Amino acid sequence: MLGRFRWAFLGTVVALLIVFGLLFQKGSLLSLAIPFIVFLFASYYLPFCDDPQLRATRTLSASRVSSQTDVIVQLEIKNEGARIEEIRINDMIPSCLTLIDGESSAIGVLNSGDSIQLCYTVHGRRGLAQWQHILVSYNDHLGLRRRATRVSCTGHLFIMPDFPIVYEVEIRPRQTRVYSGAVRTKLGGAGIEFFGVREYYPGDALRHLNWKAMAHRDEPVTNEFEQERVADIGIILDARERTEVSVQDRSLFENSISSASSLADFFLAQGNRVGLLVYGNYIDWTFPGFGKLQREKLLHSLARAELSDKTIFENLENLPTRLFPVGSQLVVISPLVEDDVDVLVELRALYHVIVVSPNPILFEKSFLPTTEFLDLATRVARLKREILLSQLRQAGIRVVDWDTTQDLPIPVEQALGKHTLRHIQTVRGSL
Repeated sequence: MLGRFRWAFLGTVVALLIVFGLLFQKGSLLSLAIPFIVFLFASYYLPFCDDPQLRATRTLSASRVSSQTDVIVQLEIKNEGARIEEIRINDMIPSCLTLIDGESSAIGVLNSGDSIQLCYTVHGRRGLAQWQHILVSYNDHLGLRRRATRVSCTGHLFIMPDFPIVYEVEIRPRQTRVYSGAVRTKLGGAGIEFFGVREYYPGDALRHLNWKAMAHRDEPVTNEFEQERVADIGIILDARERTEVSVQDRSLFENSISSASSLADFFLAQGNRVGLLVYGNYIDWTFPGFGKLQREKLLHSLARAELSDKTIFENLENLPTRLFPVGSQLVVISPLVEDDVDVLVELRALYHVIVVSPNPILFEKSFLPTTEFLDLATRVARLKREILLSQLRQAGIRVVDWDTTQDLPIPVEQALGKHTLRHIQTVRGSL
């Protein structure tokens, strides 16, 4: 910008000297224009100085933080070449971050071997922030032309989704793995919950003898407990744009990500094998695994998750069900639309299915002013949604209708807790 201004200024001076020299027939004015003309021609035809030899180093105070946590970015740019008279440095901050303190740009003279330091503080919402380069601009030898170049200086910052802790979810997949865990299997063996009694065999622990049963049968009887094992769990996050609701910069999709993070954290803490499918722009599949490393992989995937409007993924019928072992536990996190019911009912034939559905009607209503018309529209919409959820429940799918104004653990533990499951089993048995 400054180079163009200098060109315009000197060009105007030359033009005025020539015009006034010809107008007043003053040779002195014409001769005075000659140095400026030579200067302009020299600036135009002289070769531009080579690109500066710069080395940039970036340091972040953290590479993994939670949402809205401050991160300090330090940047050092060292000149390993010739002196640069006027250099401007601008660090390209990722769009998902907000600068809250410090400066991300600088201007000055940089001698050979010297360096410039930048330090600033940023924060942002969930996502992956990646720095690729810094933008550097400098003048030619005469200061009339300016050139811009990019200097590679990478860095990345994972901003993890915030999520509450869930303490109780009872699942009953059709199949489990052979390893000990927390999922009850309806099979007798080593465990905690009482399962039944059987004949005593040599080697059984004496502390498991059932003395009351022995008094009735007049033979040794031992207690048997229900085996508890780990299970394969697949979490499916609905990232279709057609299910999204956003009001006043608040997104229902962020609630879906929060619930996926909470459930993944809980299931992994119970020792299960958990995988994640983000169903949207493309099939983002995190292969199932165990433990803390798998937790980091899942959180990284959820941090990168974005909505999609791809036509091929508008319906759930294109779910790649072969990714999940038959008989495993599926947890579908979606606000749901009407044509999702048939697909979920079909999944119920092969898997044990749980649906956690952030309620889009109550979410949107919480941000709008209360009116009589809004109340009527809300009642109609909630009635339609209740019909949809009832169809899922009748098919044997356990559903969490999550009012996002409540903390997630409350509706999850009410709908999926152990006491709820026992009550359902009791009712079915009485029928």
